[in-house]
Amino acid sequence: MGLINKLSEFICNASYYDLPESVINSTKMRVLDFLGVALTGFKHEIHKPFIQAFRSYNQRGESTIIGEGIKVYCQHAALINSSMCPADLTDGSRFAGLHASPVVVPAALAVFETYGKEMKKTGKDLLLAIALGYEIMIRVGRSMNPSAVKRGFHLTPVVGPMGSAVVASKLLSYDPSRTANSLSTACILGSGLLGAFKGPESFVGAQISRACEGGIYSALLAQEGIEGYNDILETAFLPAFSDPYDLEVLTEDLGKEFMIPKTYIRKHAGCRHIHAPIDVTLSIVQQHHIDWEDIDQILVKTYSVARALENDHPQSGNDARFNISFGIAVALIYGNASYDKFTTEHLNDESVQRVMKKVRLETSEELDKEYPSKRGTIVRITLKGGKTFSSSLDFAKGEPEFPLSDSEIEGKFEFLVEGILEREKVHKIEVFVKNIETTTELTELLNNLTVRKS
Repeated sequence: MGLINKLSEFICNASYYDLPESVINSTKMRVLDFLGVALTGFKHEIHKPFIQAFRSYNQRGESTIIGEGIKVYCQHAALINSSMCPADLTDGSRFAGLHASPVVVPAALAVFETYGKEMKKTGKDLLLAIALGYEIMIRVGRSMNPSAVKRGFHLTPVVGPMGSAVVASKLLSYDPSRTANSLSTACILGSGLLGAFKGPESFVGAQISRACEGGIYSALLAQEGIEGYNDILETAFLPAFSDPYDLEVLTEDLGKEFMIPKTYIRKHAGCRHIHAPIDVTLSIVQQHHIDWEDIDQILVKTYSVARALENDHPQSGNDARFNISFGIAVALIYGNASYDKFTTEHLNDESVQRVMKKVRLETSEELDKEYPSKRGTIVRITLKGGKTFSSSLDFAKGEPEFPLSDSEIEGKFEFLVEGILEREKVHKIEVFVKNIETTTELTELLNNLTVRKS
C-alpha cells in the first residue's frame, strides 16, 4: 500500500469527534485569523489582478469572494480569496516551512458554500476538513524541510494542492480510492520558488493561490474518473523536491497527535525570521524604559537561514519584509511592525533610516545548531552612555511554545479589520466563528465579510 493510500484511509475514517477540544479551538482561531488577513489584502487590493484575469470564465455564481460579496466558480473563488492573503501575515509551521491557512481555509469555505447543502454538511464537517488539510500539508512539509527549502523551493505552493485536495475530498464525502486519486493528482500540480518573494505580494500570491485552486481541481478530476499513481509520494514527489526526506513523519502518530495546534500565528508582519529580533528588542526597551533615540547600537545574532534571506539593501516596502533592521526600527518608533508599516514611504522615513543604521547582524553557530527546532535570536542594545542590555528568545511570539491567547488573536483580527468593517459586523463574525460547528451554511458569515462600498 502506497503512502497516498494510507493518508487517504486516515482522511476518510476521520471524524469530527476524533478531534480534541484544543484542536477544534485551534481550527476556529486560524479561521478567524485567516479572515482578518484576507480582509487586509482586500483593503490593499492584492486580489484585483486575479479577479480581472478570471473575469471571462466566471459566468456561474457558486462561491463568494471575500469582501466583494460577488459569487464566481468554486475553484476561482478559492483562488481569488487565497490571493488576498499577504504571505507575511498568514499563520505557519516552522517544522514544515509552510503556511497552510491561505490554501486550506479558502478552499474549505468555497467547497462548503458550493457543495455543503447538497452533501448535507455542517460546520463540524467544515472544521474537520480544515484540520485535516492542515494535517496533511504539515506532515508532508515536515518530511521535506529543510532540504527542499535549501534547494530554493517554497513549500506552501509545492505541498498546497494536497491540502486543498484533502479539504475538497472530505467535504465531497469521497471514499478512500477517490481520495487517493485526488491526492495523487495534487502531487503533480504543486510548484513554487522562494525566489518569488523577491517580487511583489501578488507575484507570491500567484503560486500560492494556484495551489489552492489546484487541489479542488484535483478532487473534481477524481470525481470524473481520473486515476493517479499511489506510490507517487515516496517514489517521485519527495525525491524530486528534497534530499534527504523523512517518510516516518508522514504517518507517525497519525490521528493521535494533530498538527494544527503546532502552527504559529503572527503578531507582526514581515518574514517570520525577523519576528524574534523584533520581540526581543521591544521586550528590552519596555522592560528598561528605553527611549529609542537613546540607543547607540543594536546587535542582533541570528541563524544562517534568516541571514541568507535578509535583504541587506531594501529599496521598497516589499524588500523591507526581509530586513531585520527595518522591522526593529518601525517597531521601536511606532510601537508595532504591522502590515501597513512595510511601505516604501516608511522605509524612506529619516527616523527609520537612522535606527536601521544602528542595527548590526551576526550569524551565530549556537543558534544554527538549534534550527529549525528553534528560531532563536540574541539581542544586545547599547545606549549612547555605554550601558548595555541583552536578552535572548528561542521562539517568536505566536509559536506553539509561546502562543497568542484567543483574546490576542481576536485582538489581532479586530486590529486588521479596523476601518474595513463596521464594529457590529466584526462582533458577528467573531461570534459566528466561535460557534461555527452549529452552522449549516455560510451566508451570514459571508454577508458580514462583505465590505460596504462608499
